Amino acid sequence: MKIINDNILISEYSIFEEYLKRNWSWILINTVNCEWFMGKWLALEFKIRFWSDYFFDYENKCNNKKIKVWNIDYYSKDNLKIINFPTKDLYKLESKLVWIEDWLNDLIKKIENWLFNNEIIYIPKLWSSQWWLKWEEVYLVIKDKLLNIKNSKVKFIICEDTEAWDIEKAILNKLKDYTWNKIWDKTLNNIKDNFYKIKRLRNLLSIKWVWEKTYNEILKMWNMKELKLF
Repeated sequence: MKIINDNILISEYSIFEEYLKRNWSWILINTVNCEWFMGKWLALEFKIRFWSDYFFDYENKCNNKKIKVWNIDYYSKDNLKIINFPTKDLYKLESKLVWIEDWLNDLIKKIENWLFNNEIIYIPKLWSSQWWLKWEEVYLVIKDKLLNIKNSKVKFIICEDTEAWDIEKAILNKLKDYTWNKIWDKTLNNIKDNFYKIKRLRNLLSIKWVWEKTYNEILKMWNMKELKLF
């Protein structure tokens, strides 16, 4: 964990791993479009992991034109808190750095007005292959904006997602030799045959026959006692 200042930290892990490691009541940021389409990358993982109420709430807001690229949307239920970060209008279009700046300005305004107080907000890495933006450029914008927040009691963890945490590594190792009746044999065999391609859990979604439901079942292994990490 790198320290920028008292309020900004840089983590080498993904937003989901930091979330599991620390406290279920903290706030996650999900990058979305304004069309309720969560079909790839980070948004797809949010859809799979937090399906039910969260996704339907987002879909309903999109259909009612309440998700805008220049402002934040906040979801909270029980211990799950998510800020939707619209990085582009239509899911097929490229994102724009100016939209990210506008969104950050709106977030900062709400923080300075005490909408969020004594919270920790996890910010994901924006991959260039996903938004047609270079992470280095986006990171500098995020860092500059956060450093200029006034009177904030909010902490930020920027998750650069450069390596897997122990639980993710353990799940990947288990999958090598796993016999699991909830996954079709064809699917499991295909995972094993292509295991050399799988460096992170999210890589499973690029394997043939691994659908969202299958991936969700695999993610449930986070809580399996046989991993011997709890």
